[in-house]
Amino acid sequence: MVKKILLDILLPNGCVIVVECEEDMTLEKIKQNTLSCVKRQTPFNELVHDQKNYYLESVISSAQIIPLYDEQIKLNELNLFYGYLSLREHDAFLDEKDDLALMSLLLGFPLDDFASTLEREACEARSLLNRLADMLAQESARDLQRNGLQEQNSSQENDENQSNLVKSQNLLKQFGLTSDTRPVFVQVQERHSTSPICFNLSSSLYSSPIDIVANVILSKLSASNPAMAYEERMKIVKEYRTRYWLQAFGCEERLFGTKPLIQSRAVKNEPYHDSALARFLLKRSLLNQQVGHYFYWHSRVELKNPQCKVRYGLLLEAYLRYCGEYAEDLGRQVRSVDKLIYIAELIQNSTHDELYNQKGYLAHILTREGYPQNLQYFRSPVDYSSELGLLVLGHCRIMSSARRPLWLRWTNGSEYAEHYFPTFDLIFKNGDDLRQDMLALQFIQMIDIIWKADGLDLSLLPYGCLATDYCSGLIEVVKNAKTIMNIQKLGGLKGQFQFDASALYRWIAKNNPGAEKLKSAIDLFTRSCAGYCVITYVLGVADRHPDNIMVNERGQLFHIDFGHILGNFKMKYGIRRERTQLVLIDDFVRVITNNSTEKNPIETREFKNFKKLCIKGYRILRRQYRQIVCLFKLMMNCDLTELNSEADMAYLRQTFAIDIGANEQEACDRFEQVLLDSYRSSVKTRVDWVFHALNHIKS
Repeated sequence: MVKKILLDILLPNGCVIVVECEEDMTLEKIKQNTLSCVKRQTPFNELVHDQKNYYLESVISSAQIIPLYDEQIKLNELNLFYGYLSLREHDAFLDEKDDLALMSLLLGFPLDDFASTLEREACEARSLLNRLADMLAQESARDLQRNGLQEQNSSQENDENQSNLVKSQNLLKQFGLTSDTRPVFVQVQERHSTSPICFNLSSSLYSSPIDIVANVILSKLSASNPAMAYEERMKIVKEYRTRYWLQAFGCEERLFGTKPLIQSRAVKNEPYHDSALARFLLKRSLLNQQVGHYFYWHSRVELKNPQCKVRYGLLLEAYLRYCGEYAEDLGRQVRSVDKLIYIAELIQNSTHDELYNQKGYLAHILTREGYPQNLQYFRSPVDYSSELGLLVLGHCRIMSSARRPLWLRWTNGSEYAEHYFPTFDLIFKNGDDLRQDMLALQFIQMIDIIWKADGLDLSLLPYGCLATDYCSGLIEVVKNAKTIMNIQKLGGLKGQFQFDASALYRWIAKNNPGAEKLKSAIDLFTRSCAGYCVITYVLGVADRHPDNIMVNERGQLFHIDFGHILGNFKMKYGIRRERTQLVLIDDFVRVITNNSTEKNPIETREFKNFKKLCIKGYRILRRQYRQIVCLFKLMMNCDLTELNSEADMAYLRQTFAIDIGANEQEACDRFEQVLLDSYRSSVKTRVDWVFHALNHIKS
């Protein structure tokens, strides 16, 4: 039976009335009932305005007065200190009220209160950033209009003769749309120089990256040494132009997976709220909706940090005011995440009897009034390109780990769903800080780019992961993949307790019938296993067990759960639980060597090829050591438990053999020895995995 509660409602005129409400009633319904009671019970009914003119306030247990702009929240989702609410009249005009409510929802705090606490410098920065955002929004609108004209002209080109094409080109010139007048602005940052920290350089839209780099070098030479002969300058340009590469904000390869996120965190270290970096981020976010999506979510997490709340609040306010209709999309995402947090907390506080029928209990919660409409048809926060449709209740479940994560499945809400994936699966975690997982996955993305730039493709799989708060987030479920534990279970008790090393090979062979498909799957497994051997060693990924190493049906291996990095291995009674620095067990080698029965498989041609891939990958990363260290140093002030001091950086110097002053070949030889020792010590890893399986059965 639904519990009923008596609420004291303070009216705008100072009177208090008592309203009976159900605990799962939405604030919108409570407000509606309150106004109905006012009209019936008080002599002020003629003074009551339309329902949209009012909002509710509450006092939560931390003694804070919180405006409740999101009226889809239910009463039992509020952390009320007492059964007391205040009905307030909006000060803003009606056409501004909805924007104010949406802004407050997206920021996570009342915008009016935030603005009233700003100091002078912050107020000036707020004004400047908003003016910049307004200008960018107008520029974006003009671009849309111009692009429409350009598309119209291009559609006529196939039907009209060459003279019309010339007219079209002349028309484009009038609007400034030729390749010569559509500039790309390159920001150049220099180290160890007395010149300004950065400068902007305009280049043609159609220039290649190597041309842009050459232009940068030539510009610097012209400025630093005007007397140098042109031929000498071009000789230097030709020599150095291949030694640098570009990082483009908003491109698919680097999209907030690495630099954009790290750059936004670097905003903390700027001396002023209104900085070149802040304006650059704001511009990229407003001119590219995909960049803006990730900029919003990554920055919103940092609003929880009191030290940088004002800075990120100013940036997000400017972005949200001028991002247009996409603010409504973000609002639906935030409401959905808020509902998931409440559901997760409800499940974590549930009794054992309620959780006994986990699927039924979760389905019962998800079908309550107010939940279905907030948990369907919204863009996935994890992946901008995915549109989530209806919840598939039959495939939603409560997972067995301590935090009770939620495994949720949605239909594909896109009109092109039949040509793409029919469903999307996400895991929602509440109580875990996923920012460290995000850092590790960004690191993997960056490594993938570095390797591919050097001609090495090790088939990494950095799945989607998004922290929505310091203690909650969403994780993408990789399709058609199983954990090593679940694959070994298919081999019976012998496989589960590490007596059968061929279960993984048989599973891959079953999913890839035919000699050619199996050969391709083994090659994919070999390359991906080599990649993650190098990554887990360099990054110091700990807590490796068969439940956080996965393989998909194509044979691609990947690691999940990066809660322990930089050599922070788990301890038990003062003894390190993991005795090897990376995981290379018989099951993996059996696949790499195509189920070879050799007594010493490390002498096979296939294993030697695998070892060569590992060493090549390690060698390439060691040459990029400074860039990798720079990435981690930028994250040191983000309050991550395992990355907060210079001591944590020592592990990187150790894995790259920088601490002992080794040269490149000595470091590679050292890594090769670690790789071979890990295989020879795979019995120890198997023992650890047996205890993990026993503990899993017990739980």
